Amino acid sequence: MRTDQFRELETKELLQWYANASTTCGCGGHYKGRMNEEFRLNYALELRARGVNVPKDIHEIFDKSFQVNVDLPEGIFNGPGSF
Repeated sequence: MRTDQFRELETKELLQWYANASTTCGCGGHYKGRMNEEFRLNYALELRARGVNVPKDIHEIFDKSFQVNVDLPEGIFNGPGSF
């Protein structure tokens, strides 16, 4: 995925894409799950560049010391921004 392809998205929309990819990571297909993990990582890195601190992977999701600085929207399984 080219990271510049979503840089023009507004942060609110990118946050929704992040949430959708994160929710779809739990799908039954291994390839689809891996792709959504990669999408989540790329979205998280772009969000962090914008000053929005979100977990980039499963480790940070469960790390109690990790601080999210935004209310995350509810993710939609197979929603926009997911694989």
